[in-house]
Amino acid sequence: MGKIVTPSSLKWLIDKRARLLGEINKLSASLPKRLTKARQDVERAEIRLAQAKELLAYEEAVRSQIIPALQKDLNALDAVMKLHVINIDPEIIQPIRSQTSRRILPYGKVTKCIFDCLKHAEDSPLSTLDIAMFIASHNGLMVSGKKFQEFREVVRHRLKNMCSDGKIERAHKIDGSMQVRWALSKTLRN
Repeated sequence: MGKIVTPSSLKWLIDKRARLLGEINKLSASLPKRLTKARQDVERAEIRLAQAKELLAYEEAVRSQIIPALQKDLNALDAVMKLHVINIDPEIIQPIRSQTSRRILPYGKVTKCIFDCLKHAEDSPLSTLDIAMFIASHNGLMVSGKKFQEFREVVRHRLKNMCSDGKIERAHKIDGSMQVRWALSKTLRN
């Protein structure tokens, strides 16, 4: 009995089927991971959208409420200055530039998050970086690079102030570590 030769048209169909099955298997195997990543991307985008909407609402409030209220206060001060014994022309007073950076989180939120983070850590002290990453991730903050460094600096200042107030304490440095570690004060651990 001789060797059976597979016709080229059938070989092509067999090859095509094998390739399609391989592609289906590859996509099926990677699909759960890709779906999870896509869902996470959507969640992050929704958080960024919510933050952008919050910022837009704030800017609209600045335009429609805050600036007019500040202008009324300025007009009232100008009127009072004109009534003073010493005549001062309010128009010659140069403006003082105030702080321009906005808070990343609402007032008091960093402190609350520091307490939450240190409570989760129980008795193991955490570095400023660990605490900043905890706060950023639990609040859906998308900060990286220079913005994260600025945010970490805000957290560090708050940690130092809380330490001065006796709410948290500096842990002893671990040999070879350059980072300061923080823990809840002994009175708050109980």
